Amino acid sequence: MTHRLRSAAKYDVKSKIKNTRLYRPLCGARQWLSEVRLRLRELSQSTKWHISLKPSSVYVGALQQSPGSLEAWISLAGALKRENNLDCDIVELLKNHKILGPNSVAMRHEDELSRILAVDFSHAAAVLTQTNKRDVVKAIVQKLVAKKTILLCRDAHTVGGYYADAEPYMGRQWDKIIYPLIRGYDFSAVLELAPGHGRNTEKLRHLAKEIHLVDVNATCIEACERRFGMEKNGCKFFYYVNDGNFLSAIKSASISFVYSFDSMVHFDKLVVKDYLTEFKRVMRPSALGFVHHSNYGEIRPNSDWATNYGTRSDLSAKLFSEYCKEIGLKVVHQRLLGLQDWIGMEGLDCISIFQKL
Repeated sequence: MTHRLRSAAKYDVKSKIKNTRLYRPLCGARQWLSEVRLRLRELSQSTKWHISLKPSSVYVGALQQSPGSLEAWISLAGALKRENNLDCDIVELLKNHKILGPNSVAMRHEDELSRILAVDFSHAAAVLTQTNKRDVVKAIVQKLVAKKTILLCRDAHTVGGYYADAEPYMGRQWDKIIYPLIRGYDFSAVLELAPGHGRNTEKLRHLAKEIHLVDVNATCIEACERRFGMEKNGCKFFYYVNDGNFLSAIKSASISFVYSFDSMVHFDKLVVKDYLTEFKRVMRPSALGFVHHSNYGEIRPNSDWATNYGTRSDLSAKLFSEYCKEIGLKVVHQRLLGLQDWIGMEGLDCISIFQKL
C-alpha cells in the first residue's frame, strides 16, 4: 500500500470514529480523567507540604541562620497565618497572589526573586525576633508581592501584538482624553514611565524638549530607541531599563512633567506607592504629573492584577489620593474613566493629576 493510500485509509478510520455516538462522550471522559489525575497530583503535593509544616518559631530560627531562603520566608508567613498572627490585609495578599502552598506562584520565580530581594531578606533577618516576627513578615510579604507582580507584568508584555494593536486608537485617546487635561503644562523635561513601543511618546515629542523613557522591559526600551533614536525634530530622548518600582537613574528635581498612560493600570498598588515616592524625588518644585491607573481596587482590594477584569490592579482613586497625601504630593484633579472613554467598565480606571508641593 502506498503512503498516499495509507494516509487516506487512516483519515477514513478517524472520520468514522468521530461520527460514532460514543466519540464525544469518550473525549469528555478522557478530559475528565486528565483533570482527575492533575487534581490527585496536586493533592499529593499538598499533603506532603502540610505534613512538613512547622510552627513559626522554627522558621524564625532558620531565617536567622539562612536569611536568603525565599521558601523559609514564605513558610514563616504561612505559619503565622495558621497561628492567626497576621493582619487581614496580609492574609488576603497571600491568598489572592497565591504565595503559599506547594503551588506557590512566587516559588516558580524563586531564583530571580531571591536575587532581587536578597538585601531586603538580609536586613529583615538581622532584626527578626520571636516578638517582632509579625511586623517583619508583613513588610517582607508586601515587598514579595510587589516584586512578583512586576516580574509577571514584565513577562506578560515582553512579546505579543498588543502595542501594534493599540497604536491606531492613540489619536482619539490623546485628542479626547489626554491633551485637554495637560494642555499648557511644562514639557521641558518629561519623564514617561512604561512607554511600551512609544505610541504616547510620539505625541509627547511634539511638545517636549527632552523625554526620559523608563521601562522594566528591555524590549520596550529597545523598540523606542529604534523608533526615535537620540534626537528627533528638536526633542532629545534618554532611555533607561529599571527594576520595576524605582527611578534610580533619574536625577533628583530634574523633571518638569511625569506622564504614564495605559501602563500603570496593571501596576499593583504597592508598586504605585513606590513610584509616587520616586516621582516626588525627581520632580522639580511645582512640577505636575499625569497618571492613568486602575480604580478596580474599589471593587477588589488586595487582589492580583493577573486575575482581575482587564488585568487591572488593586489600586483605587481613593487609595491613590491617600498615597499622595502621605508622600507629600497634592492631587489637583481626578477623573474616572468608563464606557464613554472606550474603557470596558464604568469607573474601571482613573486619571490622576498631581503636583509636587
